[in-house]
Amino acid sequence: MATEALNPRSVTFAYLFGPPRHVPRDEAARIHAAVCDRLGFDDISFLYKNEPGAGQQADTCGLACSRSEGREVFQFAVESRGLQAPMRLYLSNPWPGSLEEVQERFDATSEAVFEALDGEWHNVLAETRIRAHCSAGGGDGAGYIRDTLLRAPAGWLGADPALASCSIKYKLDAEDPASDPARELSIEPLQADPTCLYLELISRWTCTRGTKDKQQLLTTIEGKPSDYIRDSYAFLLENELPKKKGAGAKNRVRAAQEAAK
Repeated sequence: MATEALNPRSVTFAYLFGPPRHVPRDEAARIHAAVCDRLGFDDISFLYKNEPGAGQQADTCGLACSRSEGREVFQFAVESRGLQAPMRLYLSNPWPGSLEEVQERFDATSEAVFEALDGEWHNVLAETRIRAHCSAGGGDGAGYIRDTLLRAPAGWLGADPALASCSIKYKLDAEDPASDPARELSIEPLQADPTCLYLELISRWTCTRGTKDKQQLLTTIEGKPSDYIRDSYAFLLENELPKKKGAGAKNRVRAAQEAAK
């Protein structure tokens, strides 16, 4: 796979955190102001939501904000979905100018949000979603998936069929959910250019519970958004196709945290 020509199309990141509670409008406005001040923007839109749940569904409240520059869009949201579900910080940047800018923006936004929120918070999940495209070997996206990833035998699907499209999805379980994430990687031909491949990678880190010397232990999610984004992007660059992860990949987030200290 020509990953040296990997082109990010969208980067999203989310924390789930607690303890859950209601986010009033004045606190939402304070969060919005803090992010605007931290990023140096005065044109980030602000929308406050406070929607009653239907039936047994919990009430939803929070804020959704966005800023557009050309086709690039930066979005962030803080959501509360009742007292029985974790709160959520969502960050999104379709068509980023560069991956470095996204990481800096997401880190600064995350810091501003948690500084503006009242109370102490504990992250229980971190998730990245990277969408990208790259050129396919032989200039045929469907053919690359069929011949290189699936290694389909000759005569598969009949004699020399005109394969219009083909997709493949890999799932990798987490060995240590807090440092070695579960991953889902989807690969298919890029619709706008069938000579290229479209990739979507979802990586998910979750806190774990355990015991030591009869004491309850909780492994929390402590990395910055950039730590998890770098890990996910490195996975795409390092893996010609998904395979069992080794020790080098297992501790990338932890190593990034140590390097930042």
